[in-house]
Amino acid sequence: MRVAHNGDGGRNGTIDASSRSVFFRFGVASLVGTAIDFALLWLLVSVVGLGVLPAKLLASEGAILNSFVWNERWTFAGRTSPHGLPRRIASFHGAYLGSLVLSLAVVGVGVSLWGPHAYLLANALALPANFLWTYALSNWVIWRRGGTVQADGESR
Repeated sequence: MRVAHNGDGGRNGTIDASSRSVFFRFGVASLVGTAIDFALLWLLVSVVGLGVLPAKLLASEGAILNSFVWNERWTFAGRTSPHGLPRRIASFHGAYLGSLVLSLAVVGVGVSLWGPHAYLLANALALPANFLWTYALSNWVIWRRGGTVQADGESR
């Protein structure tokens, strides 16, 4: 499968159809990951009784693994990477580490300011910055444009 890129790929202020499609798919994968994150966070805090920050850490890991699978199989399916699957997973976790640090800080501050009942609101406040951060690293580092995946799975 070849990935076609029209025009200048957005370098001159334009966004080609391929870039819009990838951004849309990344957004869908992120929404699913966000739903998983919120559901696990609520479950771990409200049902299991875990503390907010340890629960946030576990909820984030569930969302990260889910998002990796969506992005590997769907969002960036036609792109190649010079690195094997274990390195892509590690790179994806690295990208999300920055996001997780931001989320933990925002949730921690939110709970400190507004009380423990506000953990879901505080979690939501970190979403826009986290989305842009992880999209940029995923699009331009982990699954950067370059090659295509052939039917035999080899990069060309």
